[in-house]
Amino acid sequence: MKRILLLVLLSISLQGFTQIVNVPDPAFKSLLIDQGVDANNNGEIEVSEALAVTALYISSPQVIQDTVFSLEGIRSFINVRDIYLANLSINELELSGLSQLTGVQINNCIRISAFNFSGCDNLEELFLDHPVNIPVLDLNTIPSLRHFRYSPYSNSTFQSVRTIIASNHPRLAQLELDMADLDNVKLDRCDSLRGVVLRIKADSVSITNCTNLDGVRIDGIVNVVDMSHCSGMERFSTVDARFQVLNLTNCTALTHVELMGSITRSIDLSSAANLQSLILHYGNQTTPPGSFYLNVKNGSQLSHSDIDGYGAPGDTLYVCADDFEVNSLMAGISHFPNLFIDSTCLFLPQGMINNVHGIVRLAQFGSACNSSSPGFANVPIKVSRSTGDSLTRFTGPGGRFNHYDYAGTYTFTPQPPSLYFTFVPPSHTVTFDTASGLQQSVEFCMQAVIQVNDVEVFLTTPNGANPGFPMLQGVHYQNNGTQVSSGTITYQYDAALLSFLNTSVPPSSQSPGTITWTYSNLMPLESAHISVLFELLPPPVNNIGDTLTFVAQITGSGTDETPLDNNFILQQEIT
Repeated sequence: MKRILLLVLLSISLQGFTQIVNVPDPAFKSLLIDQGVDANNNGEIEVSEALAVTALYISSPQVIQDTVFSLEGIRSFINVRDIYLANLSINELELSGLSQLTGVQINNCIRISAFNFSGCDNLEELFLDHPVNIPVLDLNTIPSLRHFRYSPYSNSTFQSVRTIIASNHPRLAQLELDMADLDNVKLDRCDSLRGVVLRIKADSVSITNCTNLDGVRIDGIVNVVDMSHCSGMERFSTVDARFQVLNLTNCTALTHVELMGSITRSIDLSSAANLQSLILHYGNQTTPPGSFYLNVKNGSQLSHSDIDGYGAPGDTLYVCADDFEVNSLMAGISHFPNLFIDSTCLFLPQGMINNVHGIVRLAQFGSACNSSSPGFANVPIKVSRSTGDSLTRFTGPGGRFNHYDYAGTYTFTPQPPSLYFTFVPPSHTVTFDTASGLQQSVEFCMQAVIQVNDVEVFLTTPNGANPGFPMLQGVHYQNNGTQVSSGTITYQYDAALLSFLNTSVPPSSQSPGTITWTYSNLMPLESAHISVLFELLPPPVNNIGDTLTFVAQITGSGTDETPLDNNFILQQEIT
């Protein structure tokens, strides 16, 4: 009798320690069992079994009697990292507390009307591959999110997302919207945002003040596109896009703009001082013939331009350009029946444009600038407008820069390249009461505040190192000080591993494994480089995974202020 009682007590005790996850939806429970979650085949999902799961694939057959209506119990899978949901009839997705979750993909779950991702502190990817019944989708409720994709391909009658908000999101880096019909997209002040790809129809897209944005592509029909003040954006492109308003104000880092099929009436790239390539193919216009305006008067020279109209009778293109660029731009424009291009910009919708032109000169130590003082290139000039926004120009060859703008007050402040230098005066303020082709000249003198000798050397391998192939090395040196410098550069390599071929600057002396160059009269803040070409000997001398060591040393005039950067060691892995 005691033995029987003991067995009963043990059985009750074991049952007490075996915790069962409550999964009331039979279809959901069946799918979990089909995935092998029920490791002991007892027909139940135990807590220990749920804890062992790191990925869930929940996809119902597309027959109504087998679909999943509830995911109750999924929050017990607290170690799950990836979840894929497809063909479910759930109304709410409750995933709160799944702190290990990193990715969620949802396909054809169009009844979802609410998400709860609170406590999902590691959730970085959310992909929605069909509509969901959430009119306003605020991505700020998932502060850890890095990559979001919405692709509502379905023609379902269920209400889908109309507005997507991610303004001020702390971590969002990539956003993709594909085949979406929306009202608004708001991505303002997203400091981590790097890339945006949109194929949409929308009333407005606002991607402003995203200073670390690299590139944007927008295809589709959007009434208003505002990407102003994305000062780090380098590329903007479209294919078969139609915008009524396009704002690229203060996108100062833009280097490539490619708009295909755009009917945008006015494009202003006057603040894109770094623009290198401009491709505009206006395509077959569906609007009545009219006037198109393009402002590329930005103080810099395009390296490539291709502007093509559809050739509809009555279409007229007005182009505002720098004096030095009028002829080259004209050669790259075709299929506009009427073309007007000049630098006065009398025809711009905003009125005639004004010009501030200036120069930055470099003074010798202890002296002031004069008309014979050399101009200094690549100096950032911050241009602050009275409206509160700003942009940055850079001095070109000879230290000259240009800024084109309309009526207003503008302050020009050069940024010193190091603490060794200052500017006289520290800034210039210019006010234009009207936009009527006014001209204003400003001049800055860059002066050294202390007498410093400071040279630097460093090495690069631009194309990597591959056994049996040529290998290029760059020897870079610069004068960071305030005094003219002369000296030597000594460069060492392993002659048993590398066969020397040639160098872009003849050496002053050379022996196996060592090359020496002399330099003279290196001006303050001037830099130069030497290219060295080797053949990297093939295996078995060099093998993938081996490491090459290169050493460079520079000497200059006088005692160097920062001797640590006079030596540089580069260890290059062979790949």
